[in-house]
Amino acid sequence: MKFFVYVIAATVAIVTGQTLKGQSPIDLPAFAKLVANTGNFSIAFRTASVVVSHEGTTVRATWSGCPHSYLTLNGNMYQSLQLHGHAPSEHTIGGKQYPFEVHVLHSDKDNNLAVVGIFFDLDPHDKPNPFLTQFFSQFDQLTKPGDNFTLAALDPSS
Repeated sequence: MKFFVYVIAATVAIVTGQTLKGQSPIDLPAFAKLVANTGNFSIAFRTASVVVSHEGTTVRATWSGCPHSYLTLNGNMYQSLQLHGHAPSEHTIGGKQYPFEVHVLHSDKDNNLAVVGIFFDLDPHDKPNPFLTQFFSQFDQLTKPGDNFTLAALDPSS
């Protein structure tokens, strides 16, 4: 299974110093220039207990107020609040839509938001992805909006 991370808001903030508004969905250029991380960006995902809930149009996993995962951008620390998935992907790369995309929503002490996105290019011949296996493990319990379950140990880094 192939997957890769993109950080749209983080990249734009580093390069331009601007805040984006109303930027979704985005068609990312297929051949974007890779820029070395100059220390302005780091991310840490930790195993944590989460509540997974059916939100009607998406499924959301919410951490319960502990700084298990975080993003540091230009010296500001953003705590992970929740993640949710889109099938198919909300964003595209060079016009290509992917089978699944995860957004990890973060907030800093001033309630500024940053989103980390992960595209998944699912191939039935690849080994199962441990994160997706955990995330989807009890989806049969989510039959209608408002249904939820708790995962004792979701590891987004897997």
